[in-house]
Amino acid sequence: MARLCERPGCGEHASVAYGFDAERGTVWLEALTPAAGPTAGVLCRRHADAIVLPKGWWLQDRRSDSTLFTAPPSSSATTYRPKRPRPRPATPPPLPLEAEPSAADASDPPAAAWTPAFDAADDLDGLLAAKTPLLSRAFRQPIPPAPKP
Repeated sequence: MARLCERPGCGEHASVAYGFDAERGTVWLEALTPAAGPTAGVLCRRHADAIVLPKGWWLQDRRSDSTLFTAPPSSSATTYRPKRPRPRPATPPPLPLEAEPSAADASDPPAAAWTPAFDAADDLDGLLAAKTPLLSRAFRQPIPPAPKP
């Protein structure tokens, strides 16, 4: 019985077997033969030709005798390490502004702290007019807080 490509949605007949070695970061492709032993999986030719590997992994295409690249020996294999951000030099805090005291400032009384004024009857020209039962319940007078024990 012919095997089908393992890619989801592909119904083509498989023609390539693949396997991988996670320790070495190597993936290999071989021609699928009836005598082939157990492999990690099978793909059609189109998906085998378009295979994409993780960064730092090597692909060995064993379907032909010609070799373009070979994986480095496992002792000198490099692993991917993301770059760490360089620490930025600390910036000094801004210097405080020096205000010169004037004679008028010394004689003026201290200014009162600003406090907001709230008008409970103001509906912001009808913007807060509650016209539906849900809004009228939502904008009722607030419930007084419970007394503290």
